Formats: sequence, structure tokens, C-alpha cells
Amino acid sequence: ECPSSSGKPNHADILLVNLQYVSEVEIINDHTETPPPLASLNVSKLANKARTEKEEKMSQAYAISAGVSLEGQQLFQTIHKTIKDCKWQEKNIVVMEEVVIAPPYQVENCKGKEGSALSHVRKIVEKHFRDVESQKVLQRSQAQQTQKDTSLSS
Repeated sequence: ECPSSSGKPNHADILLVNLQYVSEVEIINDHTETPPPLASLNVSKLANKARTEKEEKMSQAYAISAGVSLEGQQLFQTIHKTIKDCKWQEKNIVVMEEVVIAPPYQVENCKGKEGSALSHVRKIVEKHFRDVESQKVLQRSQAQQTQKDTSLSS
């Protein structure tokens, strides 16, 4: 047990060592007092987290096997961060059982009953593509700068 790497009080990091990979042990200090008991683990919380993670990985695997574009997969991940009720229906993204986003996954491909859900999903899609575009511009700028630096040093 070590102090928490997150810095949160009353939390600790627990380090586990697989002894099959240990070839030698050297005792630096020998303590005679009994260590405090380990904190109990919330098994149901861990099981729920494992189930959720498995469902997310299965969803990613489904999207890949269904031939969904990389842009569609990235958009799904972005929406899923904000709205957990998000799933695949063939190549369509279905959000809150109300909004369907069909390929090529642009704002105009968001369909559903007019209202707050559709409006909210459209805003997420718009922001996603703005962020993707600004990331591309930044990468091109960095690549051009690297190219300039390389040609100047030659």
C-alpha cells in the first residue's frame, strides 16, 4: 500500500507483485510488528466496472466488424463520453433511443424527433468535428515546422 498517486486523502494505491517473475528477494529492514489489515475491496463496484468495460470493448469490436469508418467510431466514443445511452444499430449510432446518426455521421445525418435530445446530440457532433479539424490543422502546422527546421539545419 502506497500513498495515492491521485493525491486524494483517505485513498491509497495498492501494488501487486506477481512472484512468478521475482528471481531474488533482499530484506532491507525486518519489521516485527504486524502490518495493518488491507482495506476491503468493493467487489460489486469492481464487477460493475469490469462489466461496463467489457460492454464498451464489445461495442468497439462490433463497430470494427460491421465496417464502420474510423470517423464513425471516433464520433461514437465522443458521444459515449457525454451520453452513456449510446449504441450501434448496424452502422447507425443510436443515442437515447431517440436520435439516429447514419453514415457519414455529419450533423445533417442526425435524425430524430425535434427537441432537446436531437439538439444536444447535434451540438456534440458539431463540436466533435470542430475539434477533429482543429487537431488536423495543428498537426499540419507542426509537420510544416518540423520540415522547416529540418531544411534549415541541412
